Amino acid sequence: MRNRKVSRKKAKVEKLRGELSQLGNTEENEKSMKKLQSKVEKLQSQLSEAETEEE
Repeated sequence: MRNRKVSRKKAKVEKLRGELSQLGNTEENEKSMKKLQSKVEKLQSQLSEAETEEE
C-alpha cells in the first residue's frame, strides 16, 4: 500500500517538474511557477517521510 502511495507521489513530482520546465520566465508565469514549486517541495517532503516509514 505504501509503495503504491510513494510511486504515485513520485509520478506527481515528475509531472510538476515537467510543467515547471515548460513555463517560460515571463512575469505572468512567475506566480504559477512559485505555486508549482511549492507543490513539488511539499510532495518531496511527504515522499521523504513515507520512505523513512518504510525502512
